[in-house]
Amino acid sequence: EVVQKAADIQDAISEGANSFLWTEYKYLGVFMVIMAILIFSLLGSVTPDDGRTRSDEIRNGLFSTIAFVLGAITSILSGFLGMKIATYANARTALEARKGIAPAFMCGKFAGGLDPVKSRHLLPQHVQPFGVARHSIPLLHMP
Repeated sequence: EVVQKAADIQDAISEGANSFLWTEYKYLGVFMVIMAILIFSLLGSVTPDDGRTRSDEIRNGLFSTIAFVLGAITSILSGFLGMKIATYANARTALEARKGIAPAFMCGKFAGGLDPVKSRHLLPQHVQPFGVARHSIPLLHMP
């Protein structure tokens, strides 16, 4: 009975988390489109320096835009996976708490240690727009 009640609560929490994420993704989609257009417009319209052509600048703007979008998608995926892990770990930690504080602590600790949002710093830093997206998308998660 306790396990079933915990499962019901976990389902409700998961449903609420999914609703929050899909609403947030609507706003993130608008943000990504605006930023992608801005990045391409600014980088693609740069006056070519010595030895560079107009097509080089457009290519630079295009690749930077693609890197930004990939970084944003990676960040969104990390947030989605982190939310899934958190909601499942929440119910599991509550059930482990019936056995004592040590099992509950260990369950919560390991679930938090697997959070993909925390591991986003392992992604490559050499692609600058990718890094900009990785660090700008989480800012929209702040209260």
